Amino acid sequence: MATQRIKFTEGSIDKLPFSKSGTNRYADQRKGVFPNLYLDVGTKTKTWRLVKFAHGKTKSK
Repeated sequence: MATQRIKFTEGSIDKLPFSKSGTNRYADQRKGVFPNLYLDVGTKTKTWRLVKFAHGKTKSK
């Protein structure tokens, strides 16, 4: 899944279309503003995902 870059603002997030198939992932385009925070947009839902790094491993919630 390719990550698309957008500016996380209320208007831009509200306007994101739901995916026709699978899941689209978005990350903020501003470097360092929201590091490791992603928005996954599926066919019916928009879900926030926080990815963190601990002890050399990647964990997401």
